[in-house]
Amino acid sequence: MNNITNFYAGNLNSKISELKKVDVVSHCTECSYLGLCGGRCLYSNHAKLWPEEGQKLICETIIYLIEEIKKRVPEIKKLISEGKVKKSEKHNVFKLFTTSQEYE
Repeated sequence: MNNITNFYAGNLNSKISELKKVDVVSHCTECSYLGLCGGRCLYSNHAKLWPEEGQKLICETIIYLIEEIKKRVPEIKKLISEGKVKKSEKHNVFKLFTTSQEYE
């Protein structure tokens, strides 16, 4: 039986050095989206809460979300250049989806 507490990495007061590492397993390690997705829910990744079809649906949903956000990068760049959105307001989303210096 799986217990979610086995997958706690720490809490808001934990120092980085104290955090328990939970590795990404299964098909996620081979996925080209891992760098953005991060393995999605590491608990479900390890606990195998759903059959393979359910896991596949989770992956398809996250990949769809990533691709839709990527489509918005030009719009985000435009809003920043027009001063309608401050770079400080992008909350790392823009950085995640722009890996080349072209977007810096």
